[in-house]
Amino acid sequence: MPESEKRYYREVILPKVACGLVVKVQEQIAFELLPEKAYCGLKLPKARYKPDFVLTYADGTVEIVEVKSRFTRRMQRDYIYRRRLFIDLIAEPRGWKFTEWYADKED
Repeated sequence: MPESEKRYYREVILPKVACGLVVKVQEQIAFELLPEKAYCGLKLPKARYKPDFVLTYADGTVEIVEVKSRFTRRMQRDYIYRRRLFIDLIAEPRGWKFTEWYADKED
């Protein structure tokens, strides 16, 4: 786990768990966005999205957290498209929150 994710876990998630606000923490859960398929002789791979954290709150709210350095976000050019698909196909229909947290330092 990169240092920025460890810091987010320590500084943001652990206090919420300690006070009972967050009841479940999952890391790196893969969500399938599009299945693998063939089209016109092309093999199209499945598209997935793996957020850094999935938090379930005591009230049932689910929050998806993506921890990024600004450098990493620039280098992962497909991130904005996978994020958009995830929000449109999974998070928004289920009423989940989506949070991007930017690290101050580069990992």
